[in-house]
Amino acid sequence: MKDFAGKLDEQVEVRRRTAGRDALGAPRNDWTLVGVFRAAATPLEQRQGERRRWRLELRPADVAEGDRIDRTTATLEVEVVLREHPDRITVWGFEVRR
Repeated sequence: MKDFAGKLDEQVEVRRRTAGRDALGAPRNDWTLVGVFRAAATPLEQRQGERRRWRLELRPADVAEGDRIDRTTATLEVEVVLREHPDRITVWGFEVRR
């Protein structure tokens, strides 16, 4: 478990889309902060023309498919959340425009 903690070398922010309305009543989508976590990011193999994809490992956290993860270098949209280990979750995501 100590080895895993040493790999969490990046701070990330998890955000979730919240629907609402602006002052004029028009629909609006905001991204609300869920939390700030430590993560280990690994790039996945990329085919030509595909968006860059990443695998992140972090301690169990409130992360769901469709959430956004803000990294220092990029923003990811979460595709898959795996909860196979009691001490960590694995998240796969692809880069989106900020």
